[in-house]
Amino acid sequence: MSHEIRTPLNGILGMAQVMQRDGLPAAQKARLRVIRHSGEGLLALLNDALDFSQIEAGTLNLEHKAFDLEPLVRGAVSGFAPLAAAKGLTFDFEIDAAAKGRFKGDPARIRQILQNLAGNAVKFTEQGGVSVSVGCVDGVLKVDVVDTGPGISPERIEGLFEKFVQGDASATREHGGVGLGLTITRALADMMGGRIEVRSVEGAGSTFSVLLPLSRAAEKPAKAEPTDSRPIRILAAEDNAINQLVLRTLLNQAGIDPMMVENGVQAIEAWKTATWDVILMDIQMPVMDGVTATREIRALEAAGGRPRTPIIAVTANAMGHQLGDYALAGIDAVAAKPLDATALFAAIERALAPDERPHAAAAA
Repeated sequence: MSHEIRTPLNGILGMAQVMQRDGLPAAQKARLRVIRHSGEGLLALLNDALDFSQIEAGTLNLEHKAFDLEPLVRGAVSGFAPLAAAKGLTFDFEIDAAAKGRFKGDPARIRQILQNLAGNAVKFTEQGGVSVSVGCVDGVLKVDVVDTGPGISPERIEGLFEKFVQGDASATREHGGVGLGLTITRALADMMGGRIEVRSVEGAGSTFSVLLPLSRAAEKPAKAEPTDSRPIRILAAEDNAINQLVLRTLLNQAGIDPMMVENGVQAIEAWKTATWDVILMDIQMPVMDGVTATREIRALEAAGGRPRTPIIAVTANAMGHQLGDYALAGIDAVAAKPLDATALFAAIERALAPDERPHAAAAA
C-alpha cells in the first residue's frame, strides 16, 4: 500500500515542486500551491497511518546516529513561522547553549515530534502567539511548545493521546485530522525513553513539553573547501516513466544531467562502463530490483578493488524494516518518494562529501 500510494504522489508533488520554480502567472502559482498543499496533506495522512500501523505491530525501529541538534530543531519548526504570521500570530524560537552541538539519537523522529507539537500549537491558536524553547540538562533534551490557544480542560488532557481522538471533535470543528498525531508523538517519545508532559488552563493556552534522554556525540572536524568543479555524474535507475521525468527535471534544474536506466541489470552495465559520483537507485524494478543490483555492484567493487560509489535508494518502499535491509545490501542513504527536492539534494551533497562517504567495510 505504501509503494502504490507513494508512487503516484511522487508524480504529483515532484512536478508541483518543479513548476513552482517556473515563471508562472500569479493565479497559476496560487492554484499550484493548492495542489501541492493538498498532496502534502494526503502524504501526511499516509505517513501517520503507516507509522501507527508499525507502532501497533511493534515493528517501528529507531535509528541511533550522530546529528547536530541546533539545525535539526531550528529547521523542524522554522516552517511554522510564516503560517503563524499569516494568522497574525507571533512565533518565537530560542535554544540554550547547552543544547547546541552533536548528539546521538533518531533525528528524523525527533523532527517529527517537534513538527507535530509546533504544528498543533499554530493550528489551534487564533490570538497571541506560539513559542518554542529548547534546552538540555543532565543529558535530557527538553523542548517546550507554548501557545496562547483555547487551552484544554484537565479531564480531556489524557484523552488527547488516545488514537483517533481529536482536540475538537464537534460537528462544527474548524480543523481536520484523524487524531493520530499526538498518539504517534507520545509513542515515539516513549520508545526513546522519554516522555511528554502537558500543562494547560482553559482560555489561557497550553504548554507541551517533550523530554528525551540524549547522549553527546563527537564533534565533526571542519570540512575542507571543495576544489573539484566538474559536472556531477549521476546514474539513475528508475523504471517508471513519470518518476523518470520528475527525477530528471529536478536534477536538470540544479544543472545535473543524469544518465537514466530502467532496471538493475542496466544499472550494473552502466556502472561497469563509466565512473559515477552517485547512483540513484529505485528499489522495485523489473528484470532486477535495486537491492540485488546494489549487492552485485558492492561485490564487484570488492573483487576489483574499485572505489565505492555512493548509492542512494530513491524509493516509495521506505518503511523501517526496509531501510535496514537496504543498509545491509550496501545502500548508503534513502530519499523517500514522494521526492522532496531539498531532501534529495541534501542526500546527494552528503554522498559527495569526502568525510561523509562510507568505507567499503560499511557494506558488510
